[in-house]
Amino acid sequence: MTTITTSLQLVEDEIDKHYLTNPLVGLPFAKSAWTLLSIVEDNSMFPYIKGYIETSYESEALISGLKFYLKNSLFWLFSSTAPGGKAVQAHNEADYGNAQNLIS
Repeated sequence: MTTITTSLQLVEDEIDKHYLTNPLVGLPFAKSAWTLLSIVEDNSMFPYIKGYIETSYESEALISGLKFYLKNSLFWLFSSTAPGGKAVQAHNEADYGNAQNLIS
C-alpha cells in the first residue's frame, strides 16, 4: 500500500478541485468521454497531417502521450460524471474546448 504525505494530499486535492470546475463533469459520462476521445483523436492526427511525424520513434512518443491523456482523463471523467447517457456524435465547440482544457 502506498501512503502519501499530508502536503502531497493537499496538492492532489487542489488538482481534483480544479478538474471539478470543468463543465464536462456536468455531462453524462458517454457524452463527456466521446468529446474527450474526439479531441484526443484530432490532436493525434494533427502531426501526421502537417507532416511533423516522420519516424516510428516519433509515432511511439505520440502514442505514449495519448495513452497518458486517455488513462488519466477517462478515469477522472468516469469517477466524476453521471453514468450512462448517449454519445452525441456532433461537434459542440464549448464541449470541445472543455475537453482540450482537460488534457492541457
